[in-house]
Amino acid sequence: SSDLRGNKEFLNEYFDLLLKAIEQKVFVINGELATIRFNNMVVVGLRLGKIDWADHFVENNKGLLSNEVRPNIVKFNLARINIYKKDYAKVLEYLQDVEYEDIIINLTSKIMTSISYYELDEFGTLDSFIETFRTFINRQKEIQTHLKQGHLYFLGFVRRLMRMTTGDKNAIEKLKADILSKKPNPVNREWLLEKLEELK
Repeated sequence: SSDLRGNKEFLNEYFDLLLKAIEQKVFVINGELATIRFNNMVVVGLRLGKIDWADHFVENNKGLLSNEVRPNIVKFNLARINIYKKDYAKVLEYLQDVEYEDIIINLTSKIMTSISYYELDEFGTLDSFIETFRTFINRQKEIQTHLKQGHLYFLGFVRRLMRMTTGDKNAIEKLKADILSKKPNPVNREWLLEKLEELK
């Protein structure tokens, strides 16, 4: 899941294990690879900086996804790869018109959309997207409270980031303290802190 933290060494071992298992078709049941395995493979590859590898992995293994999830899961993973390539227009292109059944994938794709609008300085669009996203989160009954809260914190902080003035040291320090003090952690906390750094 998107919570695969951990050191490079662990990730490398995990990556090798997953890769072997996929090559040996361990996870392939009735000719299909579970979405979660497919997604994990891409995430771990990206975390290890293997961007081209991840691209090829999606291309070469998309045939193992079941027909009904394939188009959306391929778009979702290509969006994720393009977040790492910093090609935000492409990210938005891949995520356009895609609604995901899986709530976590749905949330992740909305986070990627928010990040892309921010990076492209589309603040007007982002502002209304945040409203829609907030409503979506509040309507979900099955999301655990901490997860809900982590996403709502993220949206609140993105909003504050959009209104920041470059070089306003006090405001920047205040926002940084707020981001770091929130529990549960806002999702994509490292990205929020990185954007804040850029405003110094």
